[in-house]
Amino acid sequence: MAERITPAPHYVYGNYAVLDWSNFHQSLLRRLEDMSALFKLTPTRNTSEDWTKIADRRSSPVVMRFRAGLFIRYHSVTGAKEFDTFVRDAKTWAAFEHAVSPELAKFSFKDTARNLKISESAVLADAMYHVWTVTSLGRDLDGRPTTIGVISDLAKYVCSVYDVQPIDRRGIKRNWLGGRG
Repeated sequence: MAERITPAPHYVYGNYAVLDWSNFHQSLLRRLEDMSALFKLTPTRNTSEDWTKIADRRSSPVVMRFRAGLFIRYHSVTGAKEFDTFVRDAKTWAAFEHAVSPELAKFSFKDTARNLKISESAVLADAMYHVWTVTSLGRDLDGRPTTIGVISDLAKYVCSVYDVQPIDRRGIKRNWLGGRG
């Protein structure tokens, strides 16, 4: 509990007191100096040099980032929700391939058995063929295929067969200012 700051009474006359303000002012100034340390402004923005020295702050596993990126990209292109029924036909195959191809470009894929780098299109074709042919994949508890189920199983398959690494774009100089910088 905080100590209450009050001036000490110097003289008491009945119900009235003459207060000694000299000690009160000193005590109050000391308290204000202590409190001012809490409100000192410190720079909160890191410069670009500071960001290069900071270790990788991403703590979620690659499969989670991969799955989330695939779903967000597919949702933004097609408008499909998580638990919409996912129809396995040629039209959906083409829409899915078109929607998630840019997301695959953010990752590098390596075949661990042969130690070869694999292209995004080959990884996507292999994973889509696997998910499309194994009909038990991507289904919810009711047995119907859902968007998030198919995408989740596709991401799990890709991460189990290939070594998936995100491409670190922090070192690339990007021109966000439109020619000024």
